[in-house]
Amino acid sequence: MDRINISIVFIFLSQFLFSAPGNLKVNYLKNPMGIDKPVYFSWEMKDADRGAKQVAYRILVASNEQNIREGTGDIWDSEKVHSSATIHIAYQGRPLEPSRQYFWKVTCWNQNGKVAEETAGFETGLFTEKDWKGQWIGEGKPVPEKDEDFYERNPAPHFRKSFDLDKRIARARLYISGLGYHEVYLNGEKVSDFRLEPGWTQFAKTVYYNVHDVTGHLESGRNVLGVILGNGWYNPFPLRIFGRNFREILTIGKPKLRCQLKIEYEDGSSEMVVSDRTWKVAGGPIIRNNVYLGEWYDARDEIPGWCGTDFDDSSWKKAVAEEAPEGELTWQYIPPVRLTRPVLKPCQMIENEPGRYVYDLGQNFAGVIRFRAQAPAGTEIIFRYAELLNNDGTIDVNTSVAGQVKHPGQGGPGAPDVAWQEDRYICRGEGVEVFEPRFTFHGFRFVEVTGLPCKPSLNDLEGLPLNSDIKDVSEFTCSNGLFNRIQELTEWTMLSNVFSIESDCPAREKLGYGGDMVSVGEAYLYNYDMSSFYQKSVRDFDRDALPSGGMTECAPDIGINARGLEPGTGSPGWTLAHPFLLYQLYRYYGNLQIVKEQYPSLRKLVDFYNERTPGFLILDCIGDHNSVDERPRPVSAASAYYHHVQILVELAKVLGITEDVKKYSELAENIKRAFIERLVEVETGKVFSGYQASQVFALYYDLLPAGVRRKAFQQLEDQIVLERNGHLTTGIFSTKMMLDYLSDQRRDDLSFMVLNQKSYPGYGFMIDNGATTLWENWNIKIHDSKNHPMFGSVSEWFYRSVLGIRQAEHSVAFSDIVIKPSIVGDLTWARGSYHSVRGKIGSSWWKFGDDIHMEVTIPANAEATVYLPLLTGAKPTIQEGNIRLVEKGDVVYGDENLIIKDLNTREGFAEVHLGSGTYHFVIQ
Repeated sequence: MDRINISIVFIFLSQFLFSAPGNLKVNYLKNPMGIDKPVYFSWEMKDADRGAKQVAYRILVASNEQNIREGTGDIWDSEKVHSSATIHIAYQGRPLEPSRQYFWKVTCWNQNGKVAEETAGFETGLFTEKDWKGQWIGEGKPVPEKDEDFYERNPAPHFRKSFDLDKRIARARLYISGLGYHEVYLNGEKVSDFRLEPGWTQFAKTVYYNVHDVTGHLESGRNVLGVILGNGWYNPFPLRIFGRNFREILTIGKPKLRCQLKIEYEDGSSEMVVSDRTWKVAGGPIIRNNVYLGEWYDARDEIPGWCGTDFDDSSWKKAVAEEAPEGELTWQYIPPVRLTRPVLKPCQMIENEPGRYVYDLGQNFAGVIRFRAQAPAGTEIIFRYAELLNNDGTIDVNTSVAGQVKHPGQGGPGAPDVAWQEDRYICRGEGVEVFEPRFTFHGFRFVEVTGLPCKPSLNDLEGLPLNSDIKDVSEFTCSNGLFNRIQELTEWTMLSNVFSIESDCPAREKLGYGGDMVSVGEAYLYNYDMSSFYQKSVRDFDRDALPSGGMTECAPDIGINARGLEPGTGSPGWTLAHPFLLYQLYRYYGNLQIVKEQYPSLRKLVDFYNERTPGFLILDCIGDHNSVDERPRPVSAASAYYHHVQILVELAKVLGITEDVKKYSELAENIKRAFIERLVEVETGKVFSGYQASQVFALYYDLLPAGVRRKAFQQLEDQIVLERNGHLTTGIFSTKMMLDYLSDQRRDDLSFMVLNQKSYPGYGFMIDNGATTLWENWNIKIHDSKNHPMFGSVSEWFYRSVLGIRQAEHSVAFSDIVIKPSIVGDLTWARGSYHSVRGKIGSSWWKFGDDIHMEVTIPANAEATVYLPLLTGAKPTIQEGNIRLVEKGDVVYGDENLIIKDLNTREGFAEVHLGSGTYHFVIQ
C-alpha cells in the first residue's frame, strides 16, 4: 500500500517537474575556486519535451549548504524573474567576501508551469593585495652575470615549511603562485595533477595564482608544505630566439614563491600558514630547466623525504624576502595543464648505430616522456626529440630546433650550437629509476636515447600528452576515411598547442601568434570549450597594447612584430586576434561582460589604424602565411583592417553606442570603396593577382560591387578547377575563408574536391607522407613545424558544413540554430554533435537507397531552422517519425506549441522550423 501511494505521489509530481537544470556554471566554470568579481551565472535547461522553453527563473545564493537546502538566499535572492535567459546572468546580491565558500541554486519554470531546480557552489579568491598575508620569498641567489652562466648547473630550489595542527579540520585551501613554474606537495604527496603552472602572462601586468583544495592532505599533528620552483617564462635563458634575447624583452625575475594556506576548523576558528622568511630552502636534483632546451636531472642529488614530516632540514638555508613581480596577482581562471590523453606506447625502437636508440611513439604530440632506467651511478642518459626521421633512421631535428638556432654562435654566448630539444638524466645507481621532466615540454614523435650501458626495452619509454585541459565538446565522423583522419590530426594538433596560450607550435616557437588564432579560432570553438581560455587570449593582447592603441603580433609580446604600421606593432591579420576572439566570445557564449571590458581597447586599435591610413587602405602585412601562390599582401592587409572595423560596428550595436555605429560604418564603406578602386578589375572580376587567396578575401568580405561577384567567383572556380586541377593553394586565412564562403554559396562540392585530394598541396598529401599532426607548410620538404594548427580550419568545415551545425545570422549563444548539412562528393553518412552553452546540438544523416534519413537534436530553450536535403528535383515525401509532413498553411503538425512549423520546399532543401527535441526525418 505504501509503495502504491509513493507511485501515485511520483506520478502527481511528474506533472509539475522536469529534469533538473544542468551544467551550472559561474563565469563559465563548474564549481570554481578562486572567482574574482564580477560574477555571472549560467545553466542548461534539461527538458526532453519538444518545444521546451524556460519562462522564468530564480537564483538563490547562500553562505552555507543548510540555507540553500531550505531555500534561503541570505546572500542573494533574485526572486522569480520572468525570462528565458540562462546565460551570463549577473550576480546582484550582497558584496562577496574574499576566500569564502558560497552555494547557489537555480529554479526554472517551463512553458507548461513545470518546475525544476539544481544547486552548485563556488568560492571566491583573494580580491586585492591586502587579502594576501604571505610574502614573496626566494633562495637569495644572485642572477648570473654572464649569459653563458645561465647554462651552467643551477639546481631548482626546494622550499619547505613545517607546522602543527591540533583541531578537527573542516576545510583548507592553498593559494599559491610560484614563478616561473611550481609544483606543490603536502606531507610528501603532490596536491594536484597540475603541471607547468601558473600560466604564461605578461608578468608586468598580470601574475596568476592557483587555488587547491588540500583538506584531505592535512593531518593532525606535524605537517609539511613543500614547493619546487622552475624557471618557466619568468626566468628564461638568454637564448636568441629568432635573434631576440627574451631576457631583454620579457618581464623577468628570479624564481620566487608566494602562498598562504587557510585552514578552517570545525569549531569555527581558522589559521594561516604563509610564505615568509621562516621557510627553509635548498637545491635539488633538477640542475637545469628551460622551456625550450629541456630539463637536466641528477638523481644523485635527490633529497629523500624532503617534503615529509620526518625530514631534518637543519642544514637548509632560510628563505629570503624577494621583490614582488610587477603584475597584479590574479586567480588563474583558465584550465590547468595536465595529462589529458592516454599514455602513448612506442610502436618501435630502432638502433641505427651501436648505443643510439630511436623510439617511435607513432604520434606527434606535445608533452614529456617517462623513462625507466637501471644503470650504474653517474650514467648520463641523453634524450633528444624530433618530429621526423632522416632516411638513415636518425632523428631530423630541423623542424623543431628552438628559434631556428642551428649554427655556432647564433644562440648567443653559452647557447648550444644547435638548440634542439634535449633532456638529460644522471642515474643514482639504485634499482629501477624513473625520469619524468617537470618544468619543460616538447613537441615530438621520435625520441633518441643515448648513454645507456645496455640496450633498453621497447616498454622502457612512454609519452605523456599534456595540454591546458580544455574540455572536448563535440564529435564528428563520416563515411569518408580521409576526412576522419584529417579530423583526428586536427585534434592532436590543437591540443598540442594550448599550454596557457594558443601557440603556433609546441617545439620551435611555442608563441601566441595572433594570425594563427584568427585562422583556426572557430575550429577550436567547435571542438573545445574555449569560454575561459579565449578570454585570456583577448586580455593578453590588450595588456600588451601600446599607448598608441596598436597591438602586437604575439601575446604575450616577445618582440616579434613584422610589417606593422609602427615599430612594436603587428600586422593587421595578427592584431585581428583581439577583435576576432572578442566577437566570438559574444557569439558562441553570450559573454557581454568581456565585450564591455574590452570595447575601449578595440576602438582605440581601430583608431590607431584609421589615423595612420591615408586613403583608407593598408597595403602591406605579413600576408596569407604559407599560401602556395604568391601572398596577396595588399588584399589581405586591407581585408584584415576592414574586418577590425566590421567587428567594432557589430559590437557597438550590441552595446547600443549609436554614434560609433554611424562613425565606423562610414569608415567601413570608405575602406570598401578604396579596395574596389585600387584592387579590383571590375570588367573581369579579377582581384589583385587573381589567385585563389585574392579572390577569396574579396568574396568572403564582400569587398566587391554587386555586379562583379559572379565574375569574381568564376575566377576563383577557374583557379581551383582549371589552373590547379582541383587543389587549393590558399594560406592560413584564405583556407578558412574559402571553406566558409563556399559553404554559404552552397558550393561545398568545390570544398569536397580540394579536401579530398591526396596529392600536393592538400591534407591528404600530408597524411600520405606520414603526418600525424597538421603541418605549417603544405610542402614536406620545407623545414617548417610539423605540428602547427593554423590549417585546422578544415575541422570547422566538418561541423559547419558536413554536419551543418551553425547559428542563425543574428543568434547569440546558439539561441537560433541552423542545421544545414552538405551531402556532397562520395559522402553517404555523417554523424556528430556540438555541445553549446545551451546544450547538445546533434546532427546525423545517412543515405539509404534513394532515401535520406536525418536525426536532429535541438536543446531546450532554443529554436532551429533545419534544411532537409533533397537529392532530386522531384517533390519529396517527408516523414518525421511516423507522421508525414505536408505543405499546408503555417503549421505542419504539432501541439499547441507549434513544434514543427513553416515547411517550405526551396531549391535543394525542405526548410523546417522547429523547437527543441530530437527529430527523425526521412526524405523519400
